[in-house]
Amino acid sequence: MDLVGGSAASSTRVFGCFFLGLALGAAVAPGLVRRVRRPWRALALAEAAVGLLALAGIYLPEWTGWIWPTLGTGRLLGWEGPAIKLGLSVAVVLPSAFFMGLVLPLLARAVLRDEIRFSRHGVWIYAVNTLGGVLGLTSVALLSLHLFGAGGSMALAAGINVLVAIGCLVLDFLSGPIDSRSPLSREERGERGGVSWAALGASFVSGAGVLAFEVLAFQLVGLVAPLSFYRPMGVLTAVILVLGIAAWAVPRVAGWVGGSWKLVFLALCATSLGMVVTPLLFFRCARWMDPGTEGTFYGFLAQLVVMALVSLGPALFVAGLVFPSVLAWHGEEGGDRYGRRWGWLLASNGVGGLLGAELAYQAVLPAMGVHRGMGGVGIFYGIAALVWALSRRPRSFGLLGCSVAAAGLAGLALVPLGALPHLNPQGVVILDERTGREGTVAVVDSREMGRRIIVSNHYVLGGTRLRYDAARLAHLPLLLHAAPRRVAFIGLGTGITPGAALEHRRVQAVVAVELSPLVVRAADRYFGPFNHNITRSPRARVVVEDGRIFLAASPRRFDVVVGDLFLPWSPGVGRLYSIEHFRGVRDALQPGGVFCQWLPMYQLTMDQFDMIQATFRQVFPSVYLFRNTFDCRYPALGLIAFRNGDLDWSVVRARCDEVRRNNDVLDPLVRHVEGVAMLYLGPLAPPGGTSAAVNTLSNMRLELAAGRERVSGKPGEKYIYGEAWLRFAYDWGLRHLGTDGQPDRRLTELAWMGQRLSFWEAVRRYRGPLSPEDLADIPVVRKEIVEGFPKPIRGDDRADWRQWPGDAKLVRPRLGQDALR
Repeated sequence: MDLVGGSAASSTRVFGCFFLGLALGAAVAPGLVRRVRRPWRALALAEAAVGLLALAGIYLPEWTGWIWPTLGTGRLLGWEGPAIKLGLSVAVVLPSAFFMGLVLPLLARAVLRDEIRFSRHGVWIYAVNTLGGVLGLTSVALLSLHLFGAGGSMALAAGINVLVAIGCLVLDFLSGPIDSRSPLSREERGERGGVSWAALGASFVSGAGVLAFEVLAFQLVGLVAPLSFYRPMGVLTAVILVLGIAAWAVPRVAGWVGGSWKLVFLALCATSLGMVVTPLLFFRCARWMDPGTEGTFYGFLAQLVVMALVSLGPALFVAGLVFPSVLAWHGEEGGDRYGRRWGWLLASNGVGGLLGAELAYQAVLPAMGVHRGMGGVGIFYGIAALVWALSRRPRSFGLLGCSVAAAGLAGLALVPLGALPHLNPQGVVILDERTGREGTVAVVDSREMGRRIIVSNHYVLGGTRLRYDAARLAHLPLLLHAAPRRVAFIGLGTGITPGAALEHRRVQAVVAVELSPLVVRAADRYFGPFNHNITRSPRARVVVEDGRIFLAASPRRFDVVVGDLFLPWSPGVGRLYSIEHFRGVRDALQPGGVFCQWLPMYQLTMDQFDMIQATFRQVFPSVYLFRNTFDCRYPALGLIAFRNGDLDWSVVRARCDEVRRNNDVLDPLVRHVEGVAMLYLGPLAPPGGTSAAVNTLSNMRLELAAGRERVSGKPGEKYIYGEAWLRFAYDWGLRHLGTDGQPDRRLTELAWMGQRLSFWEAVRRYRGPLSPEDLADIPVVRKEIVEGFPKPIRGDDRADWRQWPGDAKLVRPRLGQDALR
């Protein structure tokens, strides 16, 4: 559903439509199964409808590409935008989910009769259906997505639905219609009795509790497991597996404890206590089971699933007993021996799941955090056990006491649970911490990196120690445009990069598009002195929206668009490196507009970079490469292109003269055309005619490849920084300078000066033994830098030399340390 954006709100909207569709289908089913004489044929129609409607969803982005440009940013950010997103989610997801909701009740109608009873065999059907989810999830995530992409996987799933429909038609032909005149069939049709409020309520509680727990479990595991597409997949696999096993065990366990009603009660009480124990058990497991990035991909997945099973499994197992036990009790004491009214329970369970997940996102996580949120869910289960005990006549004071004790213990545990950390506090001071849909967003301070934002304990946004390098991400593209007035930044982060655009007097309006409202809050409250108070500036506007959709709704609006340093292994981020997104950016540019997409090379492998540049060049054939710093530890590479036209160094010179004359920007490197030239690597020229695959919204190639690399095989050894960055700068850019029509010999000399400065910084910061070649090059490189460094930059006394990206005393030796201002 990239059509409606990648925000947490959009994901929740799609998720809600899916559960609502399931619930509506299940609610319609009881009335339908009473009248169906050929259930296998009806089941075939339902399966075929699921497949055909899913196929329609594959092509919806192509059919609806006109919506956002027509809507415009004003209405996108008003009530119309969310309304259209909701409408699209309903149109794509709800119809197929509705027919999915019909499947289990129709299957029960076809299978359950005579001695095949709902209280046992119907529960097993539910268990097998749940366990089938494990097979579907793992086969899609590990196989079909890699082979066919998202669109191809949907088509494959639709094809499987059609094959199942054909199989159901064969069974319909073999079995024939049900004889509606027989006494047994009247009982099978469920014409006796209804569904008790107790069963409906317990079904609702089970759905709400399990989905709330699942939301919290994702956040909990995210505190230690590396962030990637495969992290939620591993956790969800464990969750579905445990729920399926619990459902399968219900008939046997119910016999052990004395009936299904008592099993529901015991399961509610046990879940209340299990929720409280889960965070404590999780942190103990995390000490000896570290699903890090040191092993193989499948080793990571196995360890993640085992950790989830051990830490989340006990509470999840007893929670998973509740709904199947209610089904069994409904089939026994409820009189629905053949599950003809099963749909009402499924519908109640689905609505509970929808509301439970939404409540966890909207209230539990923001108010209580992950750990105390688990305790809150435990209290919820304890209260449900009490209500369940009260629904029984005669009432048992022993059962009432057990339920009260379970809820009370869960409540008492809230205090110690609140002391558990959401962030590894080692080496940092936590200034602020908030939890929401997008995870835990913390503002921390440390001696090494200064103040920064950390999302979900893994994704680091900026750092005040690197603020001048971050500001240069804005300065550089703004200097390549003759008159940048309207500028858009995709990503706010700490706000340092978009805030730097306010230093340019020519810039009249800055728009920063950020996906997370918690990140916007952190940037506003804790980074104002570093980001020029961009969240409150009259020249700036911060928009909480998906960057791809916002730009698609902004045709021909901006002079410059800057893409932040997006880490491709983060779930959903790969769409910002897709060909569809790059086309949207091109369309959002004014004639002559500049697009700069910064790449975090220290988080990319060569294959991943090759895919990004190949995708970029599909939209922008002429691409220029720039670095933002001489530091090889955290290099950022800018892919710069123009909507029309080419890089004009006379424009760069005029713009540098302007900012120097106005004294707008104090960074000595970007105040001079010579400094910008030292950041230049040349036109993008893949070595050896490299041809790489293109990343699209449908194939998800970059996100899958980066996520897989992230969790296996020590990815840091494959990323492009240090010596690998110096080699890359030569192979992909510098070696082509002066050989492909570059007119200015001085430009080439300055670009190579930038490479020498990078080499010097790499040697200066290196802590290991140097090779004989490096030892021999050091004095030569130092001499070349001192003698060849541009005099206009060296003589700039109005610049703030603290912003120089490296050893300022080397390039300006007449200044002592106390003269650096």
